Amino acid sequence: MGNKTAAGASPLGDTRRDQCTSNAGGIIMTLAFPNPSRSLDKMRNAVRFTGYDGMFEVPFLVDVRALVKSPVELRMSDSLETACLDTFDSMRNVIYAAAAKAYQNGRSAPYILTAADIR
Repeated sequence: MGNKTAAGASPLGDTRRDQCTSNAGGIIMTLAFPNPSRSLDKMRNAVRFTGYDGMFEVPFLVDVRALVKSPVELRMSDSLETACLDTFDSMRNVIYAAAAKAYQNGRSAPYILTAADIR
């Protein structure tokens, strides 16, 4: 994960930035996802990742049921983490867009994304 390409770019591509309108006075804020890290939070049954609004860290969770294809995958604890993280990576742009929308709509942190949010 720490590998960098030319000019310090992430090997996963450009940093994704989504414009969001804050609920506080209609001010335009930039929600950025400069850190591609994500992890499976087994206690919350979700994949955890972080966005940033200026200097403020914005926590997000994606429910694992939004990332697996079948109920059988949910029961396969040995491969659940790999399946969820691989799916997260393949859907990263869609997930970031859903995160920006949830943030814009003013849900409370941590922002929890479900299948309805990302599909």
